[in-house]
Amino acid sequence: MRYLAIITLALCCVAALAIEYHPLFGGSVRGADRRRALLECKNPGHACSGLPKCCDDYQCYWEDGYSPFTDGVCVECVQQNQLCQRDAQCCHPLVCQKAKAINKDGVCEPKRIRGQPCHEDDQCQSASCNQKWYQFSEGECE
Repeated sequence: MRYLAIITLALCCVAALAIEYHPLFGGSVRGADRRRALLECKNPGHACSGLPKCCDDYQCYWEDGYSPFTDGVCVECVQQNQLCQRDAQCCHPLVCQKAKAINKDGVCEPKRIRGQPCHEDDQCQSASCNQKWYQFSEGECE
């Protein structure tokens, strides 16, 4: 029974490829051209998924937070109070502030001042967070 399922799946894949590339069904794009288009950098305003990356210094932005199942859009930078995944996405001088170190999404905000909670040095204006590597609780910006 399992072999029948595997054979059926293989036949479906072959049929899909045949339909896509056969001139009778409008398949006139060569495979190399299709692969090249998938690997080229994405221009501002175009859909992106993080790989390949956006052209130049543009950043891939997901309005509802990163998801491997949805596309983002290439933007110059991510504005204040918008979701981010990395500091490099945020407009200067903002950084991607995450509530916990393990969170995938944060919010582009200014660096934190002395006494505010932190878990990484780059979250602080002073570039110093007093959280130790072995602590599970948050530290404070110094």
